[in-house]
Amino acid sequence: MDNSDLLVSVIVPFYNGSKTICETLQSIVSQSHKEVEILLVDDGSPEPIDAAIGAYSKHPQIRVIKQKNGGVAAARNTGIKNAKGVFIAFCDQDDIWKPTKLEKQLPHFKNENVGLVYTWTKAINTKGFENIIAPIHQGECFYQLTRKNFITCCTVVARKALIEDIGYFRSDRELQGVDDRYVWMRLSRLAEFAVVKEPLATYVIHGENYSLNNHKMLSADEYCFFAINELTDLTALEKQWCEQGLSQVYLHYANNFLYRNDYKCAAACFKKYWRSNKIRLEYGMMALAFKYIPSGLFIFIKKSRKAILKLIGKTQ
Repeated sequence: MDNSDLLVSVIVPFYNGSKTICETLQSIVSQSHKEVEILLVDDGSPEPIDAAIGAYSKHPQIRVIKQKNGGVAAARNTGIKNAKGVFIAFCDQDDIWKPTKLEKQLPHFKNENVGLVYTWTKAINTKGFENIIAPIHQGECFYQLTRKNFITCCTVVARKALIEDIGYFRSDRELQGVDDRYVWMRLSRLAEFAVVKEPLATYVIHGENYSLNNHKMLSADEYCFFAINELTDLTALEKQWCEQGLSQVYLHYANNFLYRNDYKCAAACFKKYWRSNKIRLEYGMMALAFKYIPSGLFIFIKKSRKAILKLIGKTQ
């Protein structure tokens, strides 16, 4: 059977999402690919889901499933376990799809080696600033995923059977924020990935995004790599990639903490990075400097540099 004729089950977790959920649902029911069911999982939301979705509660493509609060990974698992489709897609309560999203993804599954298809993403913040996230990785992607989680969850369509093979999402609270990265890493060891090089989904960045909390995200990324390392069938090369990937995580968050003037946390991350890259002595020195030199001095230097650059710009 042509993959374009097969049912796609779209998992939408709901938790206090009344401001955006109807626009999200409309973007899914408006897909040009019509074989779609939507599993809207109420994750113990204090905000009543029936009032939030209004007339959509009677839409023939939408099923509402209610559960006690367990987090977004648990909600996705509930949706997957109740799904009737051959393919699983993910869309959060404030994400928006373009009408041709599924239509352009499904043909890639004609290649039986492909287990997951993602697309480019348009990220937009509450002030209207837009950015296109445009990764190009495809085929075997485990190595690339140890370097960066380049896949936006709301763009993914994956074979349900593969998600079942890895035991679904892990609902550990420690993984919250990167539970999707863990799944992509697991799936990338079972199948090839494909990408549609168009921004077919919109991801909204706002103050409530968990991914903006650097302390929690650092902890979650660490936990993700620890969990992957627990897999008994990892090869020596894959273990090496994970060690290098975790090292890059520390460098990434060190720079994030510096940007936010959190110098003590930056020092801790630089130290962890240096421990796995002893040849990079400059990072060990940076760890010592940011740990022991007063933060106020660095803030003063940063402000002075900005003021000087601004002055130079005006005089040119």
